[in-house]
Amino acid sequence: MGKIIKIFEEFQNVTLDTVLSECKPYIDILKDCKKGKLFVRGINEKNIDIQKFEMLDSRQPKDTFIDSHNMFNTFFYDNFGWNVRDGVFCYMTKTYITGYGAENYFIFPIGNFEYCWSPDVTDLFTRFEEEINGNYEDPGWEDEEEWIDFVRDIVIPKEYKIDNVCKSYDSNEISLNCRNGYYVVNIDYEDDIINKIWK
Repeated sequence: MGKIIKIFEEFQNVTLDTVLSECKPYIDILKDCKKGKLFVRGINEKNIDIQKFEMLDSRQPKDTFIDSHNMFNTFFYDNFGWNVRDGVFCYMTKTYITGYGAENYFIFPIGNFEYCWSPDVTDLFTRFEEEINGNYEDPGWEDEEEWIDFVRDIVIPKEYKIDNVCKSYDSNEISLNCRNGYYVVNIDYEDDIINKIWK
């Protein structure tokens, strides 16, 4: 998962009520989800209470080849109008512990946002790695056209959805396009969040 940047200092006092007010489109989605099902992201920062972050315009992938990452984005942009692989990645669960961060936090996109996920893909990089059998030095592409076809076949855009995120499983990665930024909220607020959203 890509690096995230804080846009407000830690001492700024942001309440849970402020988060819920500024994230109404997300809250409206949650009301149709199973009680307690929330966006969760692993972050390499501890002791965050409630903090506002901005979304990067692009990100350096942690594992995927940059050329393949960019090609994935081309296919996603052609189908959905945004670079899905540059989004803010999360899962919709509390129990799934990600391998990309020291701590799990709830993610609340601010204002209108988009998302993309696939019920058939838990992690696109894992799928990519499986397809090349872990052979990074010689993945078997004869030329650029073969590589493009290979990447396209992995993505298979029809598997991806931009709705019905409530139906995602714990292990389905979800990419968020939240240009207004997003709040990171400590999971200790879980009971308060549930009581305020699912009244």
